[in-house]
Amino acid sequence: MRRKTTVFLLLAVFAVGAYIWFVDRAQETSEQKREAARRALRVDPDAVSSLAISANALDLQCEFRDRRWLLVRPVAARADASAIGAVLDAMRELPRAETITADEQKAQGLTAEAYGLSPPRARIAWRQDGTEAALLIGRDAPLPGRMYVQLEGQGDILATDTNLINLLPHTVTDFREHRVLTGMPSDITRVDIKRGDGFLQFSRPREGEWRIQKPLSGRAALGPMQTLLDRLFDLRVTEFIADSTAAISLYGLDEPVVQVTLAGESGTDQSLMLGRPIESRTNEIYAAIAGQDAVFAVSNNILDLLRTPLPELRDRSVVPFSAHEIARIQIERGEQTLVLQTTNSADWQVVQPRRYAADTANVQLLLGEWAGARYVRFHDDAATNEATWGFSPDPLRITFSKQALENGRAPQADGDAVRIVIGRETDGDTVAVRVGNEPFIGEVPRHVLELTRMDPLFFRNRIMLKFDPAAVRALQLQTNGSAQSIERDASNTFFAAAATAVVNSAAIANDLAQMSNLRALRLVQEDPKSLAAFGLANPMGVLTVELRGTDALGKTLLLGGDDSDGSCFAMVKGQDVVFTIEKAVRDILLTPLYKSPVPTELTDDHGTGNQTDADP
Repeated sequence: MRRKTTVFLLLAVFAVGAYIWFVDRAQETSEQKREAARRALRVDPDAVSSLAISANALDLQCEFRDRRWLLVRPVAARADASAIGAVLDAMRELPRAETITADEQKAQGLTAEAYGLSPPRARIAWRQDGTEAALLIGRDAPLPGRMYVQLEGQGDILATDTNLINLLPHTVTDFREHRVLTGMPSDITRVDIKRGDGFLQFSRPREGEWRIQKPLSGRAALGPMQTLLDRLFDLRVTEFIADSTAAISLYGLDEPVVQVTLAGESGTDQSLMLGRPIESRTNEIYAAIAGQDAVFAVSNNILDLLRTPLPELRDRSVVPFSAHEIARIQIERGEQTLVLQTTNSADWQVVQPRRYAADTANVQLLLGEWAGARYVRFHDDAATNEATWGFSPDPLRITFSKQALENGRAPQADGDAVRIVIGRETDGDTVAVRVGNEPFIGEVPRHVLELTRMDPLFFRNRIMLKFDPAAVRALQLQTNGSAQSIERDASNTFFAAAATAVVNSAAIANDLAQMSNLRALRLVQEDPKSLAAFGLANPMGVLTVELRGTDALGKTLLLGGDDSDGSCFAMVKGQDVVFTIEKAVRDILLTPLYKSPVPTELTDDHGTGNQTDADP
């Protein structure tokens, strides 16, 4: 029984779905029929492959070939696709305002001549999906904004809008493509410029990079190259001069002033030739496309751009990508290596010679110097003797990579890393550098190198202690052979370990404020052999905080002697570096935790009374 019910329900659902489909289909068909009845013509602009127009004493024909519109009569040339599209769109939208049937015409004794249709004012013929049709356009109707039209071979005459007649060309120039070049700037992979001072060649090996190939080798400046291509593809014909290049020498095009050839991914070259100035015109020159039978005029502003001096087209940036793209920095000299690298959270770390958090500010300063560095001058014919330029035997090297270290190796795609070898100082405030496989030697300002250091401490994060003050369970201060301890109860109130002592709340608050985010002024030394030189063998004070939680570890800070610059030395127990803090900070941290201190005999081996010269 249940099975029959299930089958019945399925059949019912199917029937309802089929009914909805047929109803929707019928509605769509009805809407399409109403729309077709409203329009005078059945024209699909995307399906039209040929268009012929006879109007305004002009007879022209256009064909759609190889995905573009071409004029084939009265001249062979590229056609303006937007002008043709406007005509086809207007034909598609042409409304059927009134229909005058053949019987009505006969009853009124009217012929096609009465409506201006024999001969017509204009005739538009088109081929759509292999079928040919033609529209005859007659005189204006008595009602303003209306005209008479008739499909060739049919008896009915229609009254419709006059929009279409206003879009028809008066001269062949109206339908000619005025853009000098076809395609898009992004399609171009090679640019050749032949001009009075020689031959220049540029290539685009990959997206976002242009290189000079001739007369020298090096990176081209992206901005000027993009401007050049944009201006070339924006170039418009101001006048069509001749439809034959038989007398090309008359226009100075047999030996062009400048000739630029563009090669694209399609493999088709376009070569623009620019000739002499046009007489009586101060800002136009003759031009032609090699292989095409047309001479035309263009603005002479393009000449100035194509005559841009080569040094202005050369990329003077030392690092070929921006600072935010860099994920890894490697500095080397001899056997020493310092590596900085970003983490998944975009923070920086020192990962070699040992791993710890980096000082992001100093890393960003280093990146800023190199990412903003510009060549002062180039030596394209420099001698290959490495020692002459200070590139041997043991130069400083720095490598910038877009990819961080992964699985023990740093995979690099072509163009994702650049290695810079730093040579000797040259005359003036510059330093010689060799970048990657570039064949030239460059000079950069000396100040660029100020932050390129092999010292890991310079890049180490200077936050020595960081914790949540609310997580502190206990605090102990050891000075001068005595200790003061406080603890926090369940109500978050601090109380003294010594029963007779009074807690110094202000000192506790100040200690926690300083220690919870303690930043070093300067990192002095890693792995010191002796703490005595820093006053840390027998420190002036030892502050220990204990944190809540079973996994929380205590933090112990040693406060040492004075540095020569007016600061003082300090060290966190368990860490490997001596650093400095302000004396005022040390004074705050040495403030007694008790208002009435109660001396206690120290038994902890961290106390000042029995501290040795060993590591804390």
